[in-house]
Amino acid sequence: MATDPVRNPSTRAEERYNEAHGRTRRVIERTVGLLKARFRCLHMTGGSLFYSPKKVCQIIVACCVLHNLALRRQVPFLQEDGPDCGVVAAVEPVDNDEEEAEEEDMHNRDSVIQQYFQ
Repeated sequence: MATDPVRNPSTRAEERYNEAHGRTRRVIERTVGLLKARFRCLHMTGGSLFYSPKKVCQIIVACCVLHNLALRRQVPFLQEDGPDCGVVAAVEPVDNDEEEAEEEDMHNRDSVIQQYFQ
């Protein structure tokens, strides 16, 4: 996938891409953990999101907006909730030819590296 790090980086640009990828991934994982802690619909104990990818994106954006409002109003997290909860968000599978999609992903990742990490 285009979002995967380069397995064996051979250039400084690929190393920089991997470093940025790692930093970004950690931020995203912490953010998702906070959202899951506040909204049960995003956490596996609250069920799964059995909607289209577009609808799931809308739900997540709504959760982000509500979370920011809760932070501004200092609404506490529930005691039993924690930011280290697991996530399960089921969405409708996308039909893609895996080899073709993987080749396109690699091409896109290489383009990102060339454009932003040289």
